[in-house]
Amino acid sequence: MHSQSIRQRRRRVTLDTAQSDESATTPCAQPANQSEPRRPAARPYTQGARRSRQFKTTDLIPKRFWSMAAAIAFLLAAIAGLNLLHLNSPDWIEVIGEEGVAALSLNTGRGLGVWYSNFLLLLSSCVSLQIFLLRQHRRDDYRGSYRIWMWLAVLFLLASAASVTGIASLFRNVIANTLGSGGAGNSTLMWVFLIKLGGLLLLLVRSLIEVRHSKLAVVGLFSVLFAYGIAHLINEVPEVQAKSSEYLHASLGNSLLFGSTALFVSVLGYARFVYLNANGLVKARATSNTQESQVSERSQRKQKARQEKLAAKQAKLEAKELQKKEKADEREAIAAEKSEARMRRRKEAALDEEAERVATKTKKDSSAAKKTAASAVKKKQKSTKTQTTNGTTKRKKTPPTDAPLAPLSSKMRTKTKATPKPKTSSPPVGDDYLLTVEAEEVDGLSKADRRRLKKLKRRAEKRAA
Repeated sequence: MHSQSIRQRRRRVTLDTAQSDESATTPCAQPANQSEPRRPAARPYTQGARRSRQFKTTDLIPKRFWSMAAAIAFLLAAIAGLNLLHLNSPDWIEVIGEEGVAALSLNTGRGLGVWYSNFLLLLSSCVSLQIFLLRQHRRDDYRGSYRIWMWLAVLFLLASAASVTGIASLFRNVIANTLGSGGAGNSTLMWVFLIKLGGLLLLLVRSLIEVRHSKLAVVGLFSVLFAYGIAHLINEVPEVQAKSSEYLHASLGNSLLFGSTALFVSVLGYARFVYLNANGLVKARATSNTQESQVSERSQRKQKARQEKLAAKQAKLEAKELQKKEKADEREAIAAEKSEARMRRRKEAALDEEAERVATKTKKDSSAAKKTAASAVKKKQKSTKTQTTNGTTKRKKTPPTDAPLAPLSSKMRTKTKATPKPKTSSPPVGDDYLLTVEAEEVDGLSKADRRRLKKLKRRAEKRAA
């Protein structure tokens, strides 16, 4: 809701600025029919009665330094005159009577000093309203802090009413009945004093923030705090009031007079500053070189912080990229190690398989050689045995020499034929042995062994490659 009101205020200020610029640059509209000049109507008053030539409320604000100093001197002289009337009024009792003495006294609540304070508060309320009318056109006041002057105008009007009526006593009695048992004890009066002083301090702090560019307004507000603080202390604590009356005449009245005068001077001084600033006759401290340097330093700090943030973000991204690269390199190294270990295991498995195959082949070759040798031995023994048996049979069956020889049958002929000697083939040689054979001994091998040796050499060269 607050941000929406700020945006509406910004749009309104921008629109007012654009319209004022257009009105300053655009000439006045000419009548539709320029051939016929308009005759001015008869007026009962002269040109001096026009609105543009009448006095404005801003004309009552003192613009020059000496006019402001004269206004302050006149206000202080009025306070001094009221004090002189208060001091000399008892000597004039025969002339003005007791009622006249009470009217000129500063101790009573219906004297001339009270009326003067009331009048200054009314003037302060009017000047605050004029400040409100000027401040609402400030271009950079998007938050609408100018509205405080409307509330201050209402507050000053209520303060002027309280100086004549009994609103202050009404407030004191309400606080006393709320905090105490209906009586006006010292603790209750102290609470009333603290509440009033706290409200005055809050109002003073907020006003100081608003009028901080005007030195006269700042000094006047501190004087208001001092004077009204003493006035509230005297008014709320009867013991202090009795003691002060012993040392100083009309201390409460003088405190109220000085407080009202300081308040009017501070408001009038800030109204002068706002008017001069609005017309370009004085520069506000907010737009001075110091403020501009502060703004530039603030922007530089923001830009530097933004650059540092971007640099930190870039460094963080680079660190992440470096970590990713290191992890990728580690994964590649691990994968290379795994592939090398896999190839090594494959080579070892191939070598083991080849060794097992060679061993089994050698074993098979040796067993086959043993079997052929055994079968050859058996055949040889059988042939020798058959020869021996054939010889014995021949010796037994041979007829005597004088007997005639009988012809042999075909079966006998085949049996009597000499059995050829079995060819003893050399047992096959193993691959390990072939690989150890030198070049000079290769010619002594058989063709099959030479062929097998060439295959083994080719296989060994392929493995080595």
